[in-house]
Amino acid sequence: AEFATTTALMATLAATAAPKLSELSEGAKAEKTFEHIDKIIKQAGNFYQRTADWEGRGRFPGQPKFNESIGGPGSSYINNDASMTGLASAHAASDVHHAAVFHDLGLNDYHDGWRGYNSNVMPSGWDVIDGVLTFKNDQFLEEDYNSDRGQKNIIYALEEFDNFELYVEWKISRGGNSGIFYHIKEGYASPASVAPEYQIIDDENYASMHDIVSYNKSVGFLPPDKLHPLQKTASDYAMYGADSNIKKLNPAGQWNNSKIVFTEEKVEYWLNNIKLLSFVPWSEEWNEKKNSGKWDNAPDYGKFKKGFIGFQDHPGDLWLKNIKIKKL
Repeated sequence: AEFATTTALMATLAATAAPKLSELSEGAKAEKTFEHIDKIIKQAGNFYQRTADWEGRGRFPGQPKFNESIGGPGSSYINNDASMTGLASAHAASDVHHAAVFHDLGLNDYHDGWRGYNSNVMPSGWDVIDGVLTFKNDQFLEEDYNSDRGQKNIIYALEEFDNFELYVEWKISRGGNSGIFYHIKEGYASPASVAPEYQIIDDENYASMHDIVSYNKSVGFLPPDKLHPLQKTASDYAMYGADSNIKKLNPAGQWNNSKIVFTEEKVEYWLNNIKLLSFVPWSEEWNEKKNSGKWDNAPDYGKFKKGFIGFQDHPGDLWLKNIKIKKL
């Protein structure tokens, strides 16, 4: 019924708002045609906004209204009509994720749902610049890192997720380090105490730019002056290592894309469109890894089956864009 109503609405708009193309030049025809299509999309989007819930083609509570052109800053409209697929592809930043069930975790401004962990505001250093979520860190070296200044991890706080597929494009500064947290619960010292982490790090330069020896010795990562496979990009941090034989990581300063697919039957970590690891959460193997020593001081690590998505505050700068998620 919703689809039929929407189709009728768009047909009415097309009939009543169409320009008289026969009276225009060829260039003006094209311009007016795209203006008309954009108007239809905006008004159809307004209809969806009023009628669709999270499970449909709507938006998260609190996200921007459908009052901008498709693909524009803050737009959360994702096409589901075959007749508009070409237009959506022309405007979308990534050609990989156009399915209607994907939703942008909007980056128009901080009111789109992002805030600090255990906080009501966005921590200093985070900003949205031209649609890119940017973190300019005030601490660079691992050995100088001081969480007493106030942790600056962030979460998307409008929705908790259990089974999901998350896609994000990112880049880090030389020697940078971050991560994608999921199933986050607040009230702990940091998300790392409780949430699994898809590791993001400068594999090539990190160990040579930071003193990691004492930390690595404390958790049994040998040799202590090198990054352990469980510390490298696309690993499930300190749990499962990414397949280095097929891994393709672009260097610091260049964009990469990552995907996490989480279900209770299987978890997949992808990097640059290549699946690098999979595991079964809460399995016997998973519990053996959790009980191997690293998480002795974090008894609640990984136990929650639903929680927030977030990004890690750690030395180095970070850029994030095209953050998309769907429930599974």
